[in-house]
Amino acid sequence: MKTGHTFERIEERLLNGQKLQGTATAEEVHAFLKARGSVDKYPLFHKVYRIAFEGLPPAELVKGL
Repeated sequence: MKTGHTFERIEERLLNGQKLQGTATAEEVHAFLKARGSVDKYPLFHKVYRIAFEGLPPAELVKGL
């Protein structure tokens, strides 16, 4: 279910402030790959990041892989 809330708001409301580990990992991996100019070499990681932070529809995850 899409609520329109940010991950921070979801963490606050539903997880009592605990962090969603998958989203933090996706953000860290993307930053690591971007710093090394390697984002395009890892399309799955890039799509996960885009779904989590840029609004890419989840159905797009496997397209073009």
